[in-house]
Amino acid sequence: MLLVHGAGGTSAVWLTTIHRLARLRRAVAFDLPGHGRSTGTVATADDWVQAIGQTAAGLCLGPSVLVGHSLGGVAVLAAALAWPDKVAGLVLVTTGARLGVSARTLDRIENDWAHWQETIQEMGHSPDTPLDTRRRSAAIGLGASQAQTLADFRAVPGLDLRSRLGEVACPTLVISGTHDMMVPAKYSAALAEGIPGARHVTLAAGHYPMNEQPDAFAAAIAEFVERSA
Repeated sequence: MLLVHGAGGTSAVWLTTIHRLARLRRAVAFDLPGHGRSTGTVATADDWVQAIGQTAAGLCLGPSVLVGHSLGGVAVLAAALAWPDKVAGLVLVTTGARLGVSARTLDRIENDWAHWQETIQEMGHSPDTPLDTRRRSAAIGLGASQAQTLADFRAVPGLDLRSRLGEVACPTLVISGTHDMMVPAKYSAALAEGIPGARHVTLAAGHYPMNEQPDAFAAAIAEFVERSA
C-alpha cells in the first residue's frame, strides 16, 4: 500500500494509520518532493502524479493499493487511470474528481502564513473534534514551506477527472467527513457515484478523518483491503 498526503502536508499525516495497515500488507508513506524531508519541488498536479509513479517504481512495489488524501487523492486517482495494471485498489480520502481552491484560501497562505496552522485547526476539522486533537492533527498534517504550500494549492485545479471516472477498473473506497469544510462530503459522494462499484464511507469528522476518527478510519480501509483489493 502506498499512502500519499495532501497539499502542504507530509507523510506524518498517516502516523495514526500506517501501523494499523502494516498488519495487513506492506505499507509505505512518503513525502512528495518539497514536502517534509524530501528535496526538490512539485509545481503542477502532473508533477504529483509522476512522483507517485516514480516512487512506486523505485520501491518495486508492484500492483498496489493507493491511498490518497485531498489533492493526494485526486493524484492517486490520476495514477490509477495512467497505469491501471499497477494499481490493485484505490482509497480516496476527503477528495473529489475535481477540487477548487478559493481566493480566500490562497490569500491566507500568501499573506497570513503565521496563522496557517491555526486556520487548518479550525477549517480542516470537525467542531466536535476536541481542541487538543485538532492541534495535534494540524501540527503533524502540515510540513511544507509557505512557497511549496502555495504551489500545491495553486496546482489543485489542474486535475479534472470527472469525465473519466467510468474508466476506473480497480476496487475503490471513498471516505468522506460529514463536517468537512475544505472538500464537502457531496464531492466525495459524486466521486463514489461516478466510479463503477465504488464503496462510500462517511465518518463523523472533518478533512482529516485519519486523525479525528483513527480507529474507524483504519477499520474501514482494512475491511476494504481484506474484501476487495
